[in-house]
Amino acid sequence: MKTPVYLLLFLLVLSPAFAYAASQTISVETNASSYEKGSPITISGLITNYDESDPNEVYEIALKIIAPNNNIVTIDQIKPNPGGTYSISVNTEGASWKLNGDYTVMVNYAAQTASITFTFIIPEVAAAEAEAAEAEAAEAEAAEAAAEKCGEGTHLED
Repeated sequence: MKTPVYLLLFLLVLSPAFAYAASQTISVETNASSYEKGSPITISGLITNYDESDPNEVYEIALKIIAPNNNIVTIDQIKPNPGGTYSISVNTEGASWKLNGDYTVMVNYAAQTASITFTFIIPEVAAAEAEAAEAEAAEAEAAEAAAEKCGEGTHLED
């Protein structure tokens, strides 16, 4: 008989802690939807129902930025402000920032998780890709023009 009573008391004592943890959420946003290499990325957000009065319940925010190939390009920890807000500026000059494409920002606070995606562009690569596409189009156009000069059943050499 004592065991069920103790179990019930134990659950009643823990239920406010579970309710409090479940009522917290974290959000994340970036200041733009796309960036070029070298431009800073400002990441910010809010932890709802943030309460810093209990130091055992205050955590740092874990931040990860994942590249299109699933490599981690940035990892950091952020201390929330007293109101539950946070903000960090991330430099994109490093060697890890080497791919064009969609990058994912992931933040974790306790058991809460949020993410957002942005597009990253490396200007030199974009220009090189555009030049390659133009050269390919010019080649196709030249081949088409050469084919028009030949009569039916003949082909153009040199």
